Amino acid sequence: MQLWIGRRMAGLWAAMAVIIFAGAVAIVVRYDLRAGDIDPAGLVIGAAGLCLSLFSCWMAVRAARWQESDIEAAAARLRLAVLTGESAARVQMLGTDAGRIDLDYALDGRPVDRVAGAEPEGRLTEIVAYHRKLDPRRMVITGAPGAGKTVLAVELILGLLDGRAPGEPVPVRISAASLDTTPPAAVAVRQWLFRHLTEVFRTPRAEAEALIAARLVMPVLDGLDELDERHDPAEDGAEPPADRIARVIMAVNAYQDVEGRAPVVLTCRTEQYRRVKELKIWVRDAAQVEIRPVAGRAARTFLARRAQDPDRWEPVLAEIERAPRGPLAAGLATPWRLTLAAIVYEERAADLTFLRDPADLVRLAARTPEAVRDHLLELLIPSVLARTPAPGDPDPERVRRWLATLAAYLNANAAGRALGGRRLSATDLAPHALWPLAGALSPRLVTAAGVAAGYAALLVVVRRSSTPDLTDQAMLGVSALVSVTMGFWRTSTPPSRFDARRLRSAAGRRALRHTILSCTVIGFVFGAIGVLGTMAGLVFYGGKVVVWNPQGAASLAGYLALAGLLFGVMAAFHAPATGQARDPRHVLRTDAVFGVVGGIFAGAWFGLPDLLVNGPVAAVGTGAAFAIPVTLLGGFAGFRYLAMLACTRRWTDRWLPWRLGRFLHWGRRAGLLRVAGVAYQFRHRELQDFLAPPAEPPVTTPPARPPVTGPSAGRATPGGRRSGRPRSRRR
Repeated sequence: MQLWIGRRMAGLWAAMAVIIFAGAVAIVVRYDLRAGDIDPAGLVIGAAGLCLSLFSCWMAVRAARWQESDIEAAAARLRLAVLTGESAARVQMLGTDAGRIDLDYALDGRPVDRVAGAEPEGRLTEIVAYHRKLDPRRMVITGAPGAGKTVLAVELILGLLDGRAPGEPVPVRISAASLDTTPPAAVAVRQWLFRHLTEVFRTPRAEAEALIAARLVMPVLDGLDELDERHDPAEDGAEPPADRIARVIMAVNAYQDVEGRAPVVLTCRTEQYRRVKELKIWVRDAAQVEIRPVAGRAARTFLARRAQDPDRWEPVLAEIERAPRGPLAAGLATPWRLTLAAIVYEERAADLTFLRDPADLVRLAARTPEAVRDHLLELLIPSVLARTPAPGDPDPERVRRWLATLAAYLNANAAGRALGGRRLSATDLAPHALWPLAGALSPRLVTAAGVAAGYAALLVVVRRSSTPDLTDQAMLGVSALVSVTMGFWRTSTPPSRFDARRLRSAAGRRALRHTILSCTVIGFVFGAIGVLGTMAGLVFYGGKVVVWNPQGAASLAGYLALAGLLFGVMAAFHAPATGQARDPRHVLRTDAVFGVVGGIFAGAWFGLPDLLVNGPVAAVGTGAAFAIPVTLLGGFAGFRYLAMLACTRRWTDRWLPWRLGRFLHWGRRAGLLRVAGVAYQFRHRELQDFLAPPAEPPVTTPPARPPVTGPSAGRATPGGRRSGRPRSRRR
């Protein structure tokens, strides 16, 4: 897989170069500059050269990565990282006090492809042995919502990692909702794995390529059904959900190894997988197992371990055993629902008596299983708050509103929303990538306005202290133009961090030397180009050529060489913040540190020499002209995050707390959310769907028309759309 530079990023830098060039020319024409005021050709070409040198430095760091080649050692490191992450995921899903339900599953009685070694049934504790008997080792885990598909997949991953032998693939779980279904099927799985390894596990690019090429990574695609969300297929040109699921399955079928079908595991709801199979599309040569509903015996065992007084649950268990297909048994047929019931009905009042009686569930279930579900979800947030109070002591209604804002944003993304060429996740709440929640435009305007206000305040301070010369004003103007443009235009917000570990290896030190030297040379070369432009005398005033200024020429070359060295150092130690972080809160912290430290370094780098020569006012202007763009570039994710918070205040319909990171962390501790990589997720999709406000049809004014009568009456809505599912409300 080749390294490439995104077209949008390249276009951004090219546009900045054009803007700087035009701004410099405008300054020259506006003030009718003479020699000695400013070197116009040096300013024009040098400013453009600086912008191009920044782009070249960024391109150099992308190409100067050095990776190790010991493939088995790389697989061992990946195994350890996956083991750590999945162990934490199991604790989040099952807790530490209640154990697990030994789920039963059965082989699909209508297999499309016969798979050698597939047993007719099995249990959760036997899943590893079941999988190892398959030939090929391809499995599809299906079941009802909340049946425990992810739990079964995680148990399989941990079991395979525990007994992994050299040469065996490392299972890696990827959320299917994060998959890009646009690449060709022949390369899609490799691209998904490559992106996941490099972004989540911080695997070096060449190392990730080698692991994938050697088939030492087994994809575990979790939640295929999350691609099948209700939405209007015509809205925004979104791809129909069945097509997205089919594309994933076709990509899995095209994923081969030297022996044919490569090992793979998928999880999907039974109903969604059945729909795709009706289109004659399924995972080839894979055993499909379906998780059975939790039986009365398993429920009794679970509650005996979980409940403080198991006798209180006897009416519920007796009803489940009496009517195993009744409403109560159906309403509590999954581990997720049983866990909800235990949370809600184990809550105690202030006098330490139990607040609710489980026998109420028997009376409630006389209606429908859905009534049991909604009842438990309605009481979940108050029960959780009573057990784990939220920071700031908000009431349950406020907590629910905040969670509903997040859930509505995710559900709106399920229709295939994209921004900046990147599909927005329908499951992940990554703080550094959450800013589109406030809208595609508002956070960008707030960022640009904030940067512009900062420059205006800086200019006022500088002008009150002294009268800066035109060179300082021009430098600040160009810097402000670049920063404001970047603050509004940029949509991608990959967070950054310092990576000093490269100094530990000879290969890393070679990469550092290569990057720093390359960027320094690039800066000096563009400085020399500016000198040559000055010598050429291409700008005329009143028939006179701007004269050669040796001191200015040397300063220009030296400044751009220093700029190249500075950005070379930053580029050499730059690394994505999403790879190392194991807590989503750390991503924004490391990004802020990278931006602020880089900005201070840049300001001191260029401001101190000016302080010695021209005084403090000139030093402040020069330092700020470099410090602000560097801070914005290095810590951009944090700026966007703050802009989002400013746009989600109480008076908006997207209200979120100011300390959103603290609130999300509390949600994880309370059991409402879980952590997946560097993002939060709702603990279960059922909770996300319950909290999200229901979709509302758009309010339209029907055109005047005669009433419709006859057989076609009632088939169309006033807007011309056929009645049926309401259009999703845009968030």
